[in-house]
Amino acid sequence: MPYVSIDREIYTNASPISGRKREQRLVYLSVWSDAHGQAEVKRILGEVVAALNERRLPMTVGRAVSVRVEQADAQREPDGVTYQGSITVRVITTH
Repeated sequence: MPYVSIDREIYTNASPISGRKREQRLVYLSVWSDAHGQAEVKRILGEVVAALNERRLPMTVGRAVSVRVEQADAQREPDGVTYQGSITVRVITTH
C-alpha cells in the first residue's frame, strides 16, 4: 500500500438514433492506504482527479469526447487502520 485499483466498469449505449456510435462508461477506481489517517488517501484522490478530470485521453480506437470525475470520497475501513477512497469517472467515447 498505497495503491489504486480499477474495480469495475459499466457500459451504456449512448448512440443517437442516427449518427456516430457513442458509448458512456462509468469506471470505478479504489485507492487503498494503511498510512495513519486519511491524508495519504486524500492526496492520491486529488492526484487521480487532477490527472483525469476534463482531460483528453489518448485512444487507439475512437475518441474520448468527455472525461469527467463524477464523485470521489474517502472512508476508514472496519479494521480501523486501512483507509479506502473511491472515484467514479464518466467517459463518453465516439467511434
